[in-house]
Amino acid sequence: MPQRTQKTRLRESIQPGTVCILLAGRFRGARVINLGEIEESGLIAVTGPFKLNGVPIRRVNPAYVIATKTKVDISGVDTEKARNPALFQKDRKAMRKRSKEQFLKVVEKQSLAKERKLSELEARKKLQSTIDEKILKSLSASPSMLKYLSSRFTLRRNEAPHSMVF
Repeated sequence: MPQRTQKTRLRESIQPGTVCILLAGRFRGARVINLGEIEESGLIAVTGPFKLNGVPIRRVNPAYVIATKTKVDISGVDTEKARNPALFQKDRKAMRKRSKEQFLKVVEKQSLAKERKLSELEARKKLQSTIDEKILKSLSASPSMLKYLSSRFTLRRNEAPHSMVF
């Protein structure tokens, strides 16, 4: 009998607009805003906003996230583009031995790919700034929320996260 892969189910506490704390990776301890689930992979898309705490739009495994009870209104934000899996895909091709002619062809293709990559980077920066702008507009009413999102989550001695209410 073939083994079936079961789609991961997202926790109820992780809803779009929920402020989450990242537990692993480069931005561990950062408070981020959940933009929603990426359907194909079961991961979630989050953003800092970048202007507040330096966290760009990223994919995160929901297992490495603590959802807080704090919510942010992101109803005016178009999160469809941020949850598009193509945004996060990288062009990866295995390197192999090539003849001199093949190598020169590859070098030409790489220069074209570099130009394409720069244009994709510009598009990603533009998407980041539009999403950040709309989120910051909704956050501007409460300066304490701006401060909360820009601060990092840390634990001190004798503090257990499983006994805390976020």
